Amino acid sequence: MECAEAREAFSARIDDALGADELARLERHVAGCAACAREWRELSRAVAFVREAGPVRAPAGFVDRVLARARPPWWRRWLAAIFVPLPRKLPVEAAAVVLVSVIGVLIYRQSPELQRATRTHPFVSQAPALD
Repeated sequence: MECAEAREAFSARIDDALGADELARLERHVAGCAACAREWRELSRAVAFVREAGPVRAPAGFVDRVLARARPPWWRRWLAAIFVPLPRKLPVEAAAVVLVSVIGVLIYRQSPELQRATRTHPFVSQAPALD
C-alpha cells in the first residue's frame, strides 16, 4: 500500500468500514511509514476531540439571523427575477417581439384604411391668382 492509498483509507478506518484484509494492509503500512503514522495519530486525535465535544445547540434565533443575512433584499430578488435567468428569458422575449411584429404586419395588410392613411400624396401647390 502506498501513502496516498493509505490516506484515502483513513476515513473508512475511522468509520469501521474496512474489511479485514484492507485493515491489515493499512495497519502494516502505518507501522512502517512515519509520515502516515503521524498523520493517523493527528486524525485520530481530531476525531476523538470532536466526538468528546458532543452535539452543540445553536443559540436561540441563530437560524433566523443566518437566513435573514443570507436572503438578499426585496429589490435584488425582484431584479434577479427579471434579469438573471437571461439565457432562458431571451429566446422567449425574442419570440414575443417576432410574434408582435407579425401580428402588426397582418393587421396592416388586412386593413385598407391603414394602407390609405400611409400612402403619400404628391403635394400640389396652387399659386394664388394674380389679379
